[in-house]
Amino acid sequence: MKQQIFRVYYLIFILCISVCGYSFAEESETFDPLKQNAYSISSTNTFQPDLERSFYGSWVISKQIASCQISAAGKGEIRKELGEKITFSPDKVRINNSTLSHPKYTMNVISDVEFFNRCYTNAEKVGIRGKMITEVEVMDQEAKLLQADLFIKDQDTLIYLTNKGIYYELQRLPKVGTLENLREKGMQVIDNQSFQVELNHWGKVKFISGKQLEGSELKASFYLVDENEIILYEFPEFYGNDRTSFEGIRAVSFKDVDQDGLKDIIIIAEFSTGIGESGNIPFPVAGIYFQRDNEFESIPQLDEKINLVQQNENVAAILEFAQGISLDDIKKLSTTKADDYEIGLLITNYEQRLVEAINTHDFSTVEYLLIPYSPLYEAQKKLVEHLVTKYTTGVQ
Repeated sequence: MKQQIFRVYYLIFILCISVCGYSFAEESETFDPLKQNAYSISSTNTFQPDLERSFYGSWVISKQIASCQISAAGKGEIRKELGEKITFSPDKVRINNSTLSHPKYTMNVISDVEFFNRCYTNAEKVGIRGKMITEVEVMDQEAKLLQADLFIKDQDTLIYLTNKGIYYELQRLPKVGTLENLREKGMQVIDNQSFQVELNHWGKVKFISGKQLEGSELKASFYLVDENEIILYEFPEFYGNDRTSFEGIRAVSFKDVDQDGLKDIIIIAEFSTGIGESGNIPFPVAGIYFQRDNEFESIPQLDEKINLVQQNENVAAILEFAQGISLDDIKKLSTTKADDYEIGLLITNYEQRLVEAINTHDFSTVEYLLIPYSPLYEAQKKLVEHLVTKYTTGVQ
């Protein structure tokens, strides 16, 4: 009888070892993305090669979906993080406005029970269904400190558990491509106006000035790229692109214009009208891109004001003029309806330009405010010519 009981215990012991050995087998792999074939796949691993890098790319924090029973993030901090961009690549991670070089990625397949045990939150609560969940741990180079804990929901959605106990949903951003892609489409890089720069929310990047033929006219375009020439950001349409023809870039400067602690970008481009005797003489058009959390903002009303009062000849003049406007006024300009503002600004400044055109005997000073060869254009041109003749020769 005792022998039978012993056999039963022995079988149970063997069974436990077998089950536990299977249950606690580590279904994970760690790989160094900078070295090919630098990882080994265990016999229990079920990862597919395309899945290993399915999280590479740029993502945006779209919403908070849950939190651990105890979390260390306040509502204000959560609101601030919404809309943040996160980029995962083989040699770099940009997350929460900081850069991690040479990250180590570890992929695990965990059960829904293991997921729950992380911080007592059900997988279904964060939108993941199924018994097995793919996890990606993002570590520093020495694989000592966890930087991000990701769970793959689908090819366009990640669940991100922060070290403060907040679950965010990440949505994949569309791929913009590379600088080479833009070159293939006809964009020419202006090398002497493209610069390496460190920007607050972007780290060390390269600012690219470019030009491209659209229809029959050249237009200016601007980008941020990383060291692999992957496009990280495409700037909004440059203010001066509504002019007739882009000629080139006179200056690019990285300054904190609105004094919010973030580097903004001042650009002075040159355009020509191709109209009249002075049509081939380039004139400056300035624009400012204000750095925000994860993008740059152009304020056309402010750009219009800078150019109408001709404070666009050099960076110092632009900076002095723009910093003479309060931050509150800049914010008002950014929310002002463009049509209403521009009409008021044109009325306010047209007289000044008209007087200048008469004094300099140069109609081009005012002609860019008018539609070329329209009835008003012709009438104003004749008016300037008449007044120039009247006040210089005395002819009525």
